[in-house]
Amino acid sequence: MAQPSMFKEQSADVVIRSSDGVDFWLHKVILSLASPIFKDMFSLPRSQDADRETVEVTEIAKTMEDLLRFCYPMRDPELLPLNRLSNVLGAAKKYEIEFVVTGLKTRLRSFVSSDAMRVYCIAYKYEDAELAQAAAEHLMMRNLSLYDFNSNPPPEFSQLPITALAKLIAYRERCTIVATAALMDDEWMITGFDKHDRLRLSIKRKVIAGPTTWVWLSCSSCNEGTVDISVRFPGHSKRYSIRPRQWWQSYRDAVVRELSLFPGPLSSVPSHEPLIRSAVAGAQRCFSCGHKAAAELSEYAEGVGKRIRESVLKVKIDFPFKAADRRGTKKHGCKGPGLSHRRIADHPRSLRLVEHPVTDPLSEVFTT
Repeated sequence: MAQPSMFKEQSADVVIRSSDGVDFWLHKVILSLASPIFKDMFSLPRSQDADRETVEVTEIAKTMEDLLRFCYPMRDPELLPLNRLSNVLGAAKKYEIEFVVTGLKTRLRSFVSSDAMRVYCIAYKYEDAELAQAAAEHLMMRNLSLYDFNSNPPPEFSQLPITALAKLIAYRERCTIVATAALMDDEWMITGFDKHDRLRLSIKRKVIAGPTTWVWLSCSSCNEGTVDISVRFPGHSKRYSIRPRQWWQSYRDAVVRELSLFPGPLSSVPSHEPLIRSAVAGAQRCFSCGHKAAAELSEYAEGVGKRIRESVLKVKIDFPFKAADRRGTKKHGCKGPGLSHRRIADHPRSLRLVEHPVTDPLSEVFTT
């Protein structure tokens, strides 16, 4: 026997019955204004034997109640848990209630910081490229690992194509390439810090370091590395080279390796404490480098970390769907959208009219 719900107005002219047997006494005009799916359905011929036709839906009562509270002139649900929000979003997409879809996707953003992987899966499932990108960026910048969900995957994960995970893995790889390029930008290292002198070119075309140039470039006491840093000076088409100290080259080589292995934010790799500690220990063997290495290397690591972050944020995932359409928002304080009418045959349906058989050929789309 059907159970009553909070929607039980005597003026109702249609009953929506949830999959768990709860009846919602509703008004066709409100449902039609909110959803082109319901509008098309109510345009079909119906039996005259009953005061109210009954429509069975596949959603449970709690999902329908949450959805209807967004559609009716009443207070919206304030704080929906992620499980309920995901269910209501699915129902709103199914019935094409676009202003609810838009509002729920906005609410989903509040969960990015606490459950970025699940938000990514939900956004991918419902083809919201903007939200999926935001969740992926959070995973890249803050989460411990893209792959740390094997024991407890998001419920939506089993509903996604393997492409969803492949896109994340490719995104991580692309970000690693971009981060490495930012790290290896020698020109930026020399010109991007105002506190440190730029290199100069002597009359004899020899690269000269100033008194406040990075210590690993200005020192001539300890062993130099094996890789040249190439720089270009104003007015010269030719590039000139200088070799940093070996301890700094070893540090940067270690950062490059760590970028491809580190499970956390790429921007934090240059400041990774074991890498800094090892480099400073190497610099301490040199009298010239030892007293400056710790401070200057920390400054450099912080700067290059910010540059990596900026570079990584420019990387975008090429999703197989477009950015979300922002049309259909509320206007003038009303709860209903301005939605265009579509042909009923254009949409798959999962509704079932239960009071009478409908003979119209279009009724087939409502058969479960």
